[in-house]
Amino acid sequence: MQAKNPTVFKEITTEENEAEFQIRFDGSGQAGMLYSRSGKAYFVVDSADYWYDMIQTSIPPAKKCACKNAWFTVKFEYVKREEYDDFREVIIHLTCTECGKAKRIPVQIDYGPTDALYDKPITFCEKPVIKYKLQSATGYWDNAGLEKYLEYMCNMLGLKAMCWYWRAGKRYAEYVDTERLLAIAQKDKKDWYISILFMQKEVALGELIKETDGADKKGCCLKRDIWRNREMIELSSPLNMIGYGKLYYINLCTQFIDKGNVADKSDEFKALVKTMFKWLGENYKKAGNGYNTEKQEKVALPGNAGLT
Repeated sequence: MQAKNPTVFKEITTEENEAEFQIRFDGSGQAGMLYSRSGKAYFVVDSADYWYDMIQTSIPPAKKCACKNAWFTVKFEYVKREEYDDFREVIIHLTCTECGKAKRIPVQIDYGPTDALYDKPITFCEKPVIKYKLQSATGYWDNAGLEKYLEYMCNMLGLKAMCWYWRAGKRYAEYVDTERLLAIAQKDKKDWYISILFMQKEVALGELIKETDGADKKGCCLKRDIWRNREMIELSSPLNMIGYGKLYYINLCTQFIDKGNVADKSDEFKALVKTMFKWLGENYKKAGNGYNTEKQEKVALPGNAGLT
């Protein structure tokens, strides 16, 4: 069980009492993996939720000390919330096995309860590298191009739209009709969206929203990249390219990780994805691997992931 002190430390060892590790961790502090001297891999805290998603694009390198050594002893520092009996942060303390220099990696926790993070700080991972069919397309659109895509997804394909958005400094998530979606997506005076999820059948919002245990006063948070293991297509909030316009990302996958194995999504969803990409090709201009409105067709897209 969790300790009663505001901060508590825990030395990290495996069931075989191995206490020296290499560590790979992504730059956003969401997912990490420890590797023991015997070659076994272990998810760090709740990394099992994010690791496979992250490595579809790149596997982070092993961290090294300034002395070039890549082996560390590891200790977790659990920082409690002031008003709730759970943890708001886990700080990973690394100590170089050669020179003794220390590093630290903070991991923010935005949900509760968090007992499991303390009771089981690392989890054995039999297959640390698994690849599946992940797709991402870009749309460099003006408002007319955005409106055309949203109306196609809702009216022509008949998909349900769940919008996660800001309003008056607070986050909300709700299913919306086409008119309301257009108002939010084009950033009316009150609202602007964070993410739009399209799906064939509505999913209960409770299945999509993280438990926050009342800790987040700015409203609800969606589970990270929920579209990866469900039959959903995400339209991300646009990147505003100053002097050029807005760059959108369409994220989806036709396979997902299920209990350490690659699983296929339904043939119906695969057909939907194929239909959508065919329509994109017929209604937008191709620039590299992006689908752009005519005014932007000759613009080079910075960091364009295209269709992979």
